[in-house]
Amino acid sequence: MKGGGGTDMGKGLEAATRLRPRPDVAIVLTDGYTPWPEVAPPMYTIVGLMGSGGTSPAWAKTVQVDLTNGK
Repeated sequence: MKGGGGTDMGKGLEAATRLRPRPDVAIVLTDGYTPWPEVAPPMYTIVGLMGSGGTSPAWAKTVQVDLTNGK
């Protein structure tokens, strides 16, 4: 997987809050080069941080994804 940055993950999280029923959990896979909302969405959020250098928000559970064994 190769990212380029710039996707606004906050927009996706915002759209998820409008779903009915609203999800209890959001899982975001990202390189972390994205603007994050300052306030946590009303659902538990897990960020799969792909590679290194990107960031995730303090309000999310972050899982670092090791891409060194990928093909």
